[in-house]
Amino acid sequence: MALDSNGETLDVAIVGAGVSGVYTGWRLLTDPPPGRPVPTVQVFEQSQRIGGRLLSVEPPGIPGVFCELGGMRYLSSQALVRSLVENKLKLETRPFVVEAPENLNYVRGQRFRNSDLANHANVPFELSWSERGATVDTVLASVLNQIVPGVTKMDAADLRDFLAEYEVDGRPLFDWGFWNLLSRGMSHEAYLLARLTGGYDAPMQNWNAFDTISLTFHLSRGITYSAIQGGAQSVPLRVAGLSEQAGGTINLGHRLEAFDVEPDGSIALRIRDESGVRIVRARSLVLAMPRRSLELIDPSGPVLDGDRRDVRALIESVTPIPLFKICVAYDFPWWESLGVSQGRSVTDLPIRQCYYWATAQAAGADPDNRKAVLLASYDDGPEHRLLGRAIRSGPALAVRADARSPHREASRRTGVGRLHADRRDGRRGRPPAARNPPRALHADAVRRRVYGLERRSVWRGRELLEGLRPQPGRDPAHDAARSAAAGLRLR
Repeated sequence: MALDSNGETLDVAIVGAGVSGVYTGWRLLTDPPPGRPVPTVQVFEQSQRIGGRLLSVEPPGIPGVFCELGGMRYLSSQALVRSLVENKLKLETRPFVVEAPENLNYVRGQRFRNSDLANHANVPFELSWSERGATVDTVLASVLNQIVPGVTKMDAADLRDFLAEYEVDGRPLFDWGFWNLLSRGMSHEAYLLARLTGGYDAPMQNWNAFDTISLTFHLSRGITYSAIQGGAQSVPLRVAGLSEQAGGTINLGHRLEAFDVEPDGSIALRIRDESGVRIVRARSLVLAMPRRSLELIDPSGPVLDGDRRDVRALIESVTPIPLFKICVAYDFPWWESLGVSQGRSVTDLPIRQCYYWATAQAAGADPDNRKAVLLASYDDGPEHRLLGRAIRSGPALAVRADARSPHREASRRTGVGRLHADRRDGRRGRPPAARNPPRALHADAVRRRVYGLERRSVWRGRELLEGLRPQPGRDPAHDAARSAAAGLRLR
């Protein structure tokens, strides 16, 4: 299709086929303003897929189980998302378990279960008496309720408005660092327990208390997580299908290079596709794009011109938080022999947290298939740089598990682990679609080349997942230094 061949001016051009882009197009086509005709809408997407930050991969041989390499769950308090998924699209959902009493924590060189927090058994933290015998969430809720009375009893719909008006010592909550606020009623050891067992590093930074409480800590009663049975990416895929049924067009492999305003008030988009550069004109433009993609648009025109510091400040107000996920497929869920079957386990080692995915049998896709997937690492901390060096040869990493583990019979064979990373930058002449094939790497090498560079205790990394103690007589510091000298190049 020659987009500018007939001189047609679109009513709306949308750049970005993530969930926000395709949803915007669908709503414009199916619910136009009263008294106005249905607009002409086209979506332009640089990549060859729909979904953006939602990417669901079904591993070979494990039907019905999806590795969520992007978003993977939603909250019952997210009314708009919940209504879209459950009422409008009518997608099948399931409960998404995060915390379970039997799940593991491995911090400060010691393993303990969530249930151990109830009696303060095996917990390597010097907590005050008032902080013992409770989960981390309970401690956080108790402290916040002392500082902001009633905050844990409010409905989610009213919480943000309430917090926006609340002050502590004459200062609004957005003027307080979250952990500065909690230090008024929480010991330092309890803070470290919350931070190390939280799983994520970003929410535990000292953001302003207003945003952290209202967006990150879900303290309201009755809030639950849900996941989509067919994968989170099914949401934008279904919405995109409905949009096309309503007359919209989605153009994959089309990159926005620049845009400008014409004398008649229309917007001229410079679009590059496989055939070259074309000009597309539209009366309105929606940029449904993340910060990095906006930064790659040519800084010209009345909106993105280099002199528009106000616009640049708005774009830069978004703080990018890199993260990575590693999914590993197994012949059967060997972690059940440790007494865990769902939810997550956490550690202060670089892998930070792992989630136990369902089996094909449990997903209802194959009653005789016990193959399963482990989200073996989900990290948004500084360790992503180590993994970034390790995947220079491509965004996918095939991981073969160590058959010599103590759980030899439980994890003798493995499938493919996939490490997702978006490397389509488009700068320095690199083709946006360039990809290198995945390369196999033995799990010992992953530990030696990645985890071995982080800290002395990395040889205990297997203890969280496989129960292996450090090898007697082996000096972790020596091996870490040797790994650093060898570098992270994959062989």
